[in-house]
Amino acid sequence: MKQHLDELVLVYLSVYLSLIEILCSNKNYEAKMDIELLSFELKEDAKIIEDIIKNYNLFKIKNGTFISESLKRRMKAID
Repeated sequence: MKQHLDELVLVYLSVYLSLIEILCSNKNYEAKMDIELLSFELKEDAKIIEDIIKNYNLFKIKNGTFISESLKRRMKAID
Protein backbone atom coordinates (compact mmCIF):
# COMPACT_ATOMS: atom_id res chain seq x y z
CA MET A 1 0.00 0.00 0.00
CA LYS A 2 2.74 2.46 0.94
CA GLN A 3 4.62 1.75 -2.29
CA HIS A 4 1.49 2.49 -4.31
CA LEU A 5 0.98 5.76 -2.43
CA ASP A 6 4.64 6.71 -2.97
CA GLU A 7 4.28 6.04 -6.69
CA LEU A 8 1.11 8.11 -6.87
CA VAL A 9 2.83 11.02 -5.13
CA LEU A 10 5.64 10.85 -7.67
CA VAL A 11 3.16 10.85 -10.56
CA TYR A 12 1.35 13.88 -9.16
CA LEU A 13 4.60 15.73 -8.55
CA SER A 14 5.85 14.93 -12.03
CA VAL A 15 2.62 16.17 -13.63
CA TYR A 16 2.65 19.33 -11.51
CA LEU A 17 6.20 20.15 -12.57
CA SER A 18 5.36 19.41 -16.20
CA LEU A 19 2.42 21.81 -16.01
CA ILE A 20 4.69 24.50 -14.56
CA GLU A 21 7.12 23.89 -17.43
CA ILE A 22 4.27 24.30 -19.93
CA LEU A 23 3.25 27.57 -18.29
CA CYS A 24 6.85 28.82 -18.40
CA SER A 25 7.01 28.20 -22.12
CA ASN A 26 3.87 30.24 -22.86
CA LYS A 27 3.23 33.94 -23.09
CA ASN A 28 2.05 35.45 -19.79
CA TYR A 29 2.68 32.08 -18.13
CA GLU A 30 -0.79 30.86 -19.12
CA ALA A 31 -1.96 27.75 -20.95
CA LYS A 32 -5.19 26.70 -22.57
CA MET A 33 -7.39 24.67 -20.23
CA ASP A 34 -7.61 21.64 -22.53
CA ILE A 35 -7.35 18.57 -20.35
CA GLU A 36 -7.38 16.11 -23.26
CA LEU A 37 -4.57 17.94 -25.06
CA LEU A 38 -2.53 18.18 -21.86
CA SER A 39 -3.13 14.49 -21.24
CA PHE A 40 -1.87 13.69 -24.72
CA GLU A 41 1.19 15.95 -24.41
CA LEU A 42 2.15 14.64 -20.98
CA LYS A 43 1.13 11.05 -21.71
CA GLU A 44 -0.74 10.95 -18.43
CA ASP A 45 -4.29 10.20 -17.34
CA ALA A 46 -6.65 13.15 -17.91
CA LYS A 47 -8.27 12.61 -14.48
CA ILE A 48 -4.93 13.15 -12.75
CA ILE A 49 -4.22 16.34 -14.71
CA GLU A 50 -7.69 17.70 -14.02
CA ASP A 51 -7.38 16.82 -10.34
CA ILE A 52 -4.07 18.67 -10.02
CA ILE A 53 -5.30 21.77 -11.85
CA LYS A 54 -8.67 22.01 -10.13
CA ASN A 55 -8.38 20.60 -6.62
CA TYR A 56 -5.20 21.69 -4.82
CA ASN A 57 -5.24 25.49 -5.13
CA LEU A 58 -2.07 25.30 -7.21
CA PHE A 59 -3.65 26.85 -10.30
CA LYS A 60 -6.41 29.31 -11.14
CA ILE A 61 -8.70 28.88 -14.12
CA LYS A 62 -9.55 32.08 -15.98
CA ASN A 63 -11.20 32.57 -19.38
CA GLY A 64 -10.43 29.08 -20.65
CA THR A 65 -6.82 29.15 -19.47
CA PHE A 66 -5.06 28.10 -16.31
CA ILE A 67 -2.31 29.96 -14.49
CA SER A 68 -0.15 29.61 -11.43
CA GLU A 69 -0.28 32.86 -9.52
CA SER A 70 2.77 31.75 -7.55
CA LEU A 71 4.74 31.23 -10.76
CA LYS A 72 3.62 34.60 -12.13
CA ARG A 73 4.81 36.35 -8.94
CA ARG A 74 8.17 34.64 -9.06
CA MET A 75 8.70 35.27 -12.77
CA LYS A 76 7.72 38.93 -12.44
CA ALA A 77 10.84 39.46 -10.35
CA ILE A 78 12.97 37.91 -13.11
CA ASP A 79 11.25 39.48 -16.14
